[in-house]
Amino acid sequence: MVKTQLEKNFESGIKFLKSKNLKFKKLSETVGYFKYNSRELTFESLVKIIINQQLSNNVATTIFNKLKSNFFSSKSIAPQDIIKLKDSKFKDCGISKSKTEFILNIAKEINMNPTLLQSWKDLEDENAFIEITKFKGFGPWSANIILLSCLGRQDILPYNDATIQKAVMNLFGFELNRNNYAKLNWAKPYRSILCMYLWRWVDGGMKKIS
Repeated sequence: MVKTQLEKNFESGIKFLKSKNLKFKKLSETVGYFKYNSRELTFESLVKIIINQQLSNNVATTIFNKLKSNFFSSKSIAPQDIIKLKDSKFKDCGISKSKTEFILNIAKEINMNPTLLQSWKDLEDENAFIEITKFKGFGPWSANIILLSCLGRQDILPYNDATIQKAVMNLFGFELNRNNYAKLNWAKPYRSILCMYLWRWVDGGMKKIS
């Protein structure tokens, strides 16, 4: 499999960020080393992202596993599988009516256009963001998560992510939002790596950074 931009530049990106910001240097020492691998962009990964919206990772994983238990195959969930599923099955898994609609909508889109996901891969960040957000259920947060986690783009900042906002407030002392995210421009062109360290720091209980 061809390495993504982020996979290729991960190590050099960490070194760059350490040289640019002392707080990041201390953050990276607190979090420790980890290896990054992009998730594969599949229909199933989109389903996971929709389910994860406004939920903790643990709750979202439980719901997704309940959904997947409806299928007997160990393979990834396919659009055709979802289209055949009764609405009551989604409800039984704990998936809201709106998220059910989003999942069914993207399933039908990919079923009609099997090259849709590949077309996203071929676009630059800004154009990919625009194309992804054309689909119901994929707002700015979802588009940025797809760009960062699945397409492995190295300079993505999901400023409206609650965990990132919490980490930025605690580490850098300001409330991150759409009007001030330029305060993190020192991390360009590796803002994705900054976000990954912030996520890990929060998930690990936000250990004190001296």
